[in-house]
Amino acid sequence: MLAVARAICEPRALILIDEPSKGLAPSIIQNLVTAFSELKRQKTTILLVGRTS
Repeated sequence: MLAVARAICEPRALILIDEPSKGLAPSIIQNLVTAFSELKRQKTTILLVGRTS
C-alpha cells in the first residue's frame, strides 16, 4: 500500500502496477479504484497487471 501511495502522490506520466489489490481488504480496494480513477482523470497512464483465478 505504501508503494502505491507514493506513486499516486508524486506526479507521473506513467504508473506500472502489479496486482495492487492482492492482500487488501475490500473497503481498501474500493479506495484504490477511486484513486486510480482520479489518476485517469488527470491523464496519467496506468499499466495494471492483474491475475485471474
